[in-house]
Amino acid sequence: MATRLGATAIVVAGILGLVTACSQDRDPTEIPGITPPLMRGKPVRVDACDLVPPAQASEIASQRLFVVGMRIQPPRLETVRCDLGQEFGIPLVSIELTTDPIAYAVFDAAYGQAAGGDPQPVRGIERPAILRTEGDQRTIRTFVHGAVISVQTNDDVAPLLARTAMVELSRLALRRLPSNPVLREEFAIDECRSVPDDIVDLVLGRPPVLELELASQGSVQCSWGGQPGAAVVTVSDDPGAVRRFARLARADGHVQVDGVGPADSVRAWSSTEDAGDLIVLSADRVLSIEVTPAAGFSDPDIATTPPELALARAAVRTLG
Repeated sequence: MATRLGATAIVVAGILGLVTACSQDRDPTEIPGITPPLMRGKPVRVDACDLVPPAQASEIASQRLFVVGMRIQPPRLETVRCDLGQEFGIPLVSIELTTDPIAYAVFDAAYGQAAGGDPQPVRGIERPAILRTEGDQRTIRTFVHGAVISVQTNDDVAPLLARTAMVELSRLALRRLPSNPVLREEFAIDECRSVPDDIVDLVLGRPPVLELELASQGSVQCSWGGQPGAAVVTVSDDPGAVRRFARLARADGHVQVDGVGPADSVRAWSSTEDAGDLIVLSADRVLSIEVTPAAGFSDPDIATTPPELALARAAVRTLG
C-alpha cells in the first residue's frame, strides 16, 4: 500500500520548492510570512518516540501501549514517525516529527483552509493546531516554532482513540519538544543490513539509506529512505498479527501475487486500490511491505512491480 502518511508533508515540500523558485534573486526576508523562524538554543537530537513515552501515552489513552513501529517518512522534509499500539506493526496512534524549520504561512497553506477538506482548529493546545480527517484517518498537526508535530490515528483500528486523547498526546509532545530540535540520525541496525542495497535501490529508483531498525520479541521493522521515496518492511511472528494480516489479505480488495516464493510455503497478496503494498505469509510469519518510489506512482492501483517482488523475495530469504 502506498502510504498516505506524510502525503500532506509532500505538499509542504512542494510549496517550499515553489517559494525557492520564485525568490532566487531576492532576500527571503523580503517575502512576508515565508521566512522560517530562527531556531534558538543548543541543537538537541530527538526522535518522535522521545516526545510521547509509552507509559505516559498509555495513561492518556487509557490502555497499555508499546512502541510497535518506527520509520522515516518519504517527504523531502525529513520526518520521523513513532507508532504506538499493542501489537507489533499495528499502530493505534502515530506521532510524527518534522524539524526542518518552515514558516507558519507554509504550515497554514498545507494544512489549513487553503488545502481544502474540512480542517478544524484545535483548542486546548498552546500553539496553532489543526485537525484534518481524511478517510478513516484523523490527524492533529501542531506548529511549534518552525517544527511540526503530528498525532494520527486510524478509525479502523480498535479501540478508537478519542479526540480528547489526541489533544492530550499533542500537548505532551509539545511539552517534551526541545526549543531547537534536530532529528536523531544514528540508530542501532543489525538484521536489516541483510537485505541487499541494490534491490532496495531498484524499488526506490535511487540509492537507499537504511534509516531505522526496530526489533522486538522476534519481530523486526526496517525503514529505508531514498528521498522523497521510502520502503518499509515489517516482519512479525506474533500469532495475532499473522491472523490479522491473513484475514486482511483474503478480504475483498486484495489479489494474490505469484513469484514471491514456493507456492506451497509462501503466499502473497496486494491491494487492488493502493500501489506499493504486499502482504506475505511465510511459515508462521507475516511480512508487510510498503513502498513509495522516489518518482511516485502513475496510478494508485498499479500492479505489483518486478522490483517490489524482488524486495519481497529478499525479505523472505533474509528476514522471514
